[in-house]
Amino acid sequence: MPPNRGLVQIDTSEMLSIPLTHERFPFLYRGKKLTISQVQLFLQFKPVYPISVNSPSTPLADYGPSQLPLSLAPPSVTLTGSNGSLATSSGVLGVPCATIPFSPPAPIYGVAAGKLVPWTLTINSSDIQALNLPAILLLVPTGGGRPFLNPEGIDDLFFVCKYTAQ
Repeated sequence: MPPNRGLVQIDTSEMLSIPLTHERFPFLYRGKKLTISQVQLFLQFKPVYPISVNSPSTPLADYGPSQLPLSLAPPSVTLTGSNGSLATSSGVLGVPCATIPFSPPAPIYGVAAGKLVPWTLTINSSDIQALNLPAILLLVPTGGGRPFLNPEGIDDLFFVCKYTAQ
């Protein structure tokens, strides 16, 4: 999922809508009820900053051992979101990752008023500010405001779902 596609900055947070449908899962499970019990998020930084930034460092090195709290809400009015933290892992190429469990398992999508209800990933701007990241990895809106992660340093955000089919 490319960064900032659908990312919306709301006063004190950034929100990303993630529409999950059966098309994102193996064809074998079409027509079956799919529920998600766990989501793993992996934040992949670009290998280097753009030339215009002129930095000897890399986005991943600048993120370092930071832990960025986040919330992932399923498309359900009866289930609440679960919290996690994007922390650098030694297991998966050292990229920041978070494991977010859902109990009870959440449906892959919801429909309200005839429209698909997406999953919602929320990151509070105050949490980004508290990381003390170098200014090069942050982007402050024109005219001021709270910072958010600079999309110039982010390559992708991966979701790995642990699910069941019934």
